[in-house]
Amino acid sequence: MSPTQHGFQNASLSTFGHYVELIPAWDPLCDSRVTCYIVGESFFDSEADHVGQPHRHNQSPFNKRDPHVTSTSFSPAVITVSSATLWTQPHVWSDDDRLAVGVPVALRDWVAGLSPHQRHDSDDRIVTQLLLGSVVHVLAEESGAVQVNDPVLEVTGWVPSEQLTTMVQSDGDYQPFLVSSTATAIRDEPGGDVIMPGVSMSTRLRVVGGAYRGWVPVSLPGPNQPGWVPERDLKPEPTDTVMPVAGSLEISAPALQLVGLPYVRGGVSAYGLDSGALLWMTFRQFGLPLPRYPRWQDEIAPQVDVASTRPGDVVFFKNPEEEVAMAVDIGGNEPLHVVYASPDAGEVVIVPFDDIAEPQVCRPLEFD
Repeated sequence: MSPTQHGFQNASLSTFGHYVELIPAWDPLCDSRVTCYIVGESFFDSEADHVGQPHRHNQSPFNKRDPHVTSTSFSPAVITVSSATLWTQPHVWSDDDRLAVGVPVALRDWVAGLSPHQRHDSDDRIVTQLLLGSVVHVLAEESGAVQVNDPVLEVTGWVPSEQLTTMVQSDGDYQPFLVSSTATAIRDEPGGDVIMPGVSMSTRLRVVGGAYRGWVPVSLPGPNQPGWVPERDLKPEPTDTVMPVAGSLEISAPALQLVGLPYVRGGVSAYGLDSGALLWMTFRQFGLPLPRYPRWQDEIAPQVDVASTRPGDVVFFKNPEEEVAMAVDIGGNEPLHVVYASPDAGEVVIVPFDDIAEPQVCRPLEFD
């Protein structure tokens, strides 16, 4: 028996031609509901033709316009892939990046194919990455590339147009959840085919129905409505206040999940990240948004004495990369450690706090 026969028909596909529509949406990088007015062309020609079909390049409204750069009056759009790389220039990506610029993305294989130099020294190509569902402002278009601004992260860059859509949202009520596993996959039905692999920790998903044999339906931007995710991979998002934390092991757990992941400068995914992303993904689990690129402790929280450092504190230390780390409790009566994405090691590592030279410490989150 199909899930729809159990009453999970909450997520229907809206269709429109030229339109003006008021849509509530959840931006994974915001703390509150964002209401957007969308003006533009339909992403689909008809519901019957495209329900359940994958994105096709020539369906994007951005590709139906003049190939030269044009202004789009800051119209909103939504990221439709698990993690879209934000590039410094249009078409700065190469054939080696094809797994990061398609639909769906294959970030694990893309990162595996990058050289150490490409992972560490990407400032001339990569700004950051934006998670599934991120609401962005479209600034300009150029031959299949779209310049966007993320108003929360205050970053601007370029993405392939097929990784964006105008907002097609589900009907009915929903509850915001965060991915709490390191990564999950979204499927077309419980236990079915994967329609979106590699959805990373701290991606916000909208649950639009009840659980069915351990799976929950989630609303997605674009044609695939709904998708299904294992219930165990999600946790309710703290929406009003910072979530209470029971103790040092609980606050340490999300960061420890990321140990061993590859270092990628600018990366924000379970397949490659930098230290700023590690902090952002970790504290997002507790309802506390941190800056994507914290430059100094005063941007996060007041400084505390180094001698009082405890799990959950953010640790800045001097090295050529100006790294930032998170203090953690690894259990077993072990001394305090820190977790950070190390360019030298090429991955997220855990090291004793006492090995950090000249640390500066701040405390963004309190617990008993």
